[in-house]
Amino acid sequence: MKVSYTTEELIPSTEFAKGFGGFISKIIKGSVEKLAIVKNNKPEAVVISIAEYERIKMLANLAEDLSIQQMVHERIGDGKRELLDYDEYAKQRRSKIKHAI
Repeated sequence: MKVSYTTEELIPSTEFAKGFGGFISKIIKGSVEKLAIVKNNKPEAVVISIAEYERIKMLANLAEDLSIQQMVHERIGDGKRELLDYDEYAKQRRSKIKHAI
């Protein structure tokens, strides 16, 4: 999914460095949802509020938990597959994460 940015949300890195406090205030006050720090005409980093970061992190954890829950139900339900021990499960998860990145 590609994220779009308004002109106000795109900040050159040198401008961000000079006006750090002001840009952080914009985030905290909610004047902007996010700021994309641009270097060489390309967004390199995004600044968001702590509340937004915590919300995103919680949603990512929830998605992972739901994925695990679904996998457990599938494996218990069919009775055809051998249950994995934790180490083997962790190995498979790491492999899936590497492929997703």
